[in-house]
Amino acid sequence: MKWRFRYFYSLTVSLALVIGVGCAKKASDPEIPAASPVTPDPAVTDDRGTGSTPIQLGGATVDFVPSANFYQYASVNHPLNAPKDYKLQVKLSDIGGGKYAGSVVVSYIDNNLYNWGHFQSGQGTVKISTRDTGKNEAEFNRWFKWQGKSVFHGFFQDKWGSIVLVVDSSLSLGDGAGLSNLGGKVYFKNFPNVMPTQEQYVMGGTYNEKCWFRLGLNPYKCRTFLVGPDIVTTSALYPVAEDGYQVLGTFSGMNSTQGFSQ
Repeated sequence: MKWRFRYFYSLTVSLALVIGVGCAKKASDPEIPAASPVTPDPAVTDDRGTGSTPIQLGGATVDFVPSANFYQYASVNHPLNAPKDYKLQVKLSDIGGGKYAGSVVVSYIDNNLYNWGHFQSGQGTVKISTRDTGKNEAEFNRWFKWQGKSVFHGFFQDKWGSIVLVVDSSLSLGDGAGLSNLGGKVYFKNFPNVMPTQEQYVMGGTYNEKCWFRLGLNPYKCRTFLVGPDIVTTSALYPVAEDGYQVLGTFSGMNSTQGFSQ
């Protein structure tokens, strides 16, 4: 009887140890890591902001002379008090085929803070346009000849509206050295104050499509230089009032090499 007791006792203890070890191992097993959140495609990051320091693009910076329309431009996100020290920054590069993409910043100081509008034309291609799918975002941003001189215009946007940068004057350096001391105008068109936001309405929260392409029925349009239904960028130098554009201001003395890199 004693050997049976010892046998069953040993068996019970062994089973308890095995179960205990198993439980201990299970308790110490690492948890299955949670799935990483899916990162959505970036929304429109260009914006009209305010801060204690200015945006520095690293391109060309010149003084900007605002028009009487500047208050209307700024009113979409804040009223103006006593703005001063207006600047225009341009940093564009040729991404191929004479198309220029990059950023344009209109800035000023008000209430002792820097205020800016950061407008962009990307290097991607159109994905959801009704008729422009596959075109480059900078398709219409080009230098061309107008009345015998070299000029430039291009579309740029933030989530509040669009601008057209126009270069209509320059000095030739001669001997094929290019142009210098660029001057021109900036035109603007604010988006209508409707909901949802522009990137949700036009892009479905997915694609950052630009307002100068045909995007179906929506209030966020900034097309101009139109010949029929199409933009023909060489058909005019300045955007027209009928398309909703107004002069934002003028500039001169821009360094072409800094503003327009090859």
